[in-house]
Amino acid sequence: MYWNPSKIEAIAPNKASLRRAKLLAKSSQWAQLSTDYRVIWGLSTVLEHEHYEVRISLLTNHHQCSCLSNTICKHILGLLLLYQKSSALFKYRSCPDSIDSWLKNQQLGPANTPAKTIKKSKSTSKSTASAQRAKEKRWQNRLELMDAGIQALELWLTDMIRQGLANVPIEDAAYWSYIAAKMMDAKLPAISVYLKETQSMVQQSSDWSGAMLERIGHLFFWIQSFKNRGQLSESEQELLYISLGKTIQKKTVLAQNISLIDHWLVVGIKIGNTIDKQLYRRVWLQGSSSHKMALIEDFSYFNNPFEQQYQLGSIIHSRLYFYNQTAAWRGLLEQADSIDKTALQNWSSFACFETALAAFHKAIVQNPWLRFYPFIIRDIAFYLDAKNKLQCLDIQNQSLPIQTVSEQNIWQLLASSGGQAVPLMAEWDGQQLKPISILLDTKFIPLS
Repeated sequence: MYWNPSKIEAIAPNKASLRRAKLLAKSSQWAQLSTDYRVIWGLSTVLEHEHYEVRISLLTNHHQCSCLSNTICKHILGLLLLYQKSSALFKYRSCPDSIDSWLKNQQLGPANTPAKTIKKSKSTSKSTASAQRAKEKRWQNRLELMDAGIQALELWLTDMIRQGLANVPIEDAAYWSYIAAKMMDAKLPAISVYLKETQSMVQQSSDWSGAMLERIGHLFFWIQSFKNRGQLSESEQELLYISLGKTIQKKTVLAQNISLIDHWLVVGIKIGNTIDKQLYRRVWLQGSSSHKMALIEDFSYFNNPFEQQYQLGSIIHSRLYFYNQTAAWRGLLEQADSIDKTALQNWSSFACFETALAAFHKAIVQNPWLRFYPFIIRDIAFYLDAKNKLQCLDIQNQSLPIQTVSEQNIWQLLASSGGQAVPLMAEWDGQQLKPISILLDTKFIPLS
């Protein structure tokens, strides 16, 4: 079968898998590249002595990878992309008996192409018993992968602690990339990202040990939560799975119909890059009647522009569908047409840090795996301390640590506020504030 980029993209389960596969479409990522013109096979390097074996039939659309993913994985896509781009890298070799037997078994059965499988699953009604059973089986397969990943993570962390944290800074990149890749293959992308962020923190900070201990605590909390998930309610289990990286399709969110109609004020927009250089955007909204906070979180792949544009300070009259009934923030807007700023005076805020922290602690009880919490504090004064570090005070003269802010944003903030107390919109991650915007009269000033 002839493969071209469009055909390969068509069988990718999502854009994220395709993006990761392109990073594997290099000969340096493979320990062996072989073909007998019926099948191609290779060993995807995970660590120096650990590989995933990938085999792909050129006669049919069958494939296999030892990572045991229940979808078309990045290793299969990566090998196809590399073969399509540089087939000369694949040296002729007699097919091993194991691959030859596998190939013959595939040819005996009907071709079951990934594209057809995906197309069929989309067109099949969820109400049918067979579709439901298939869905449950896929989820059980994923849980098994996650369980194996959690066990590997626990072993890795235990070994790290046994050797002592003093050795952490001298470990090479493979020490971290191995376990991060392991987590990604185990369908635990959130833990993979967390580990990469931890590695970056250790490399860039001289005072890393305290933060490292806290991060180890968070990882063990994830481990224990997953191992004891049977003691959690169904909604709590769902929050746990989402925190580990489970994605929810938009059609599922709409079908749940956990929704609210309101005039939604855009109080903050945060744009940045993940540790994997993926562009993200978080748009914070507040309902003028309900005073409920909501979050529109988007990711941009391959540097494409975001589908919907938002303006800080604008008001959107729309129905908003929430992802989850418990500790619901993230949502989808039914429409995103801005209207005149007529409801600005109705926005809600905390009087001081004390009341904001009390709300945060209450939210943590509902969702212990919370990443961050939105703070809108009514009157915050900013100043530079003796070390030229940005500090803030509320009306009770209490302060919270502030994440490092760019010099440009510091001077913009100080110049805009003019030494006066102003309303602040920020994210609180349990350790420090991440300023996003301030309000001057009726105008929002972005800080991120």
